[in-house]
Amino acid sequence: MHLAFATATELRDHLLHQLDGSRDFSQPIQRVGRDDSEPVWAWLSQLVKQRSDWHPAIGNVLRHMALREDPWAHIALTDVLAASLHSVALHPYLVDFIPRIGHIAGTASGHNWGFNGPSTAGKVLTAQGAWLSQATDPARGAWLEGEWGPKVSRVSLAETADVDHALRLSARRAKFTWTPWGERLWSWIYFESFAQPRLGTDLSLLVPRLLQGSHAEVLASLDWMQELRDLWRYADALEAAAKTQPWWWSESVTSRPKGWKKSWPHPPHVAGGSLGDVVEFLLPIATAQAARPPIMDLDEIGVA
Repeated sequence: MHLAFATATELRDHLLHQLDGSRDFSQPIQRVGRDDSEPVWAWLSQLVKQRSDWHPAIGNVLRHMALREDPWAHIALTDVLAASLHSVALHPYLVDFIPRIGHIAGTASGHNWGFNGPSTAGKVLTAQGAWLSQATDPARGAWLEGEWGPKVSRVSLAETADVDHALRLSARRAKFTWTPWGERLWSWIYFESFAQPRLGTDLSLLVPRLLQGSHAEVLASLDWMQELRDLWRYADALEAAAKTQPWWWSESVTSRPKGWKKSWPHPPHVAGGSLGDVVEFLLPIATAQAARPPIMDLDEIGVA
């Protein structure tokens, strides 16, 4: 995702500009193509998914929006909360605004949070709070492949070495199983990161090592990077791979590591290509992410 802003203030101004452009419609939406439409800030949930480093800035900007005497902004904000599971990351920044915006109904479906059709901000935030309580319950434990996949394994993620073991084991098993977060080998990371916030830092250390590991570990790492999640963390490792072109560089994306029952469900943009092609696709995105770290230049409203 290309960012048209570099600071929290610029993000706020960008959102307000989009909001003003939607006022000719009956609700805060924007046209997509000729006949379709979507909530005006729908793209923000994708930014939340891809850039955890931007979460505090996004949360602060949305707190400013919640304080505005503008029902249009409140509806757009509610749509962001309902848009995807990833919006749960915004819950800590907005839950104390339930008395102010809790009655506001959005335009987008709240099915991600168990509602048929649009719901209110208060109901979505309450559902998110219940979800977070479950995700962060110490008694729950960590599940390697998601609670919905075959051969689930309870593992520890308490230390970096534990995370390393879990990543390697997951790569070796190659269970591309469905979870609400995705179908990648490491999609379970999203869920577990709420209980273990330092997982992102661990991945910064471990993924570059795994790119020097086995065929399965290389594929699992590249598979995870296709999420574009905090790709800035791996910019140096991707650049190093592009320069050195390790043994796997020319391996086909359809190649199957030993022990895997099926080939990697590679992205369509590299069909017929090599793993080196995957790196060359990811590297400019990682570099662009690294060039846009969040700058908090907007007055921070305290979080309850």
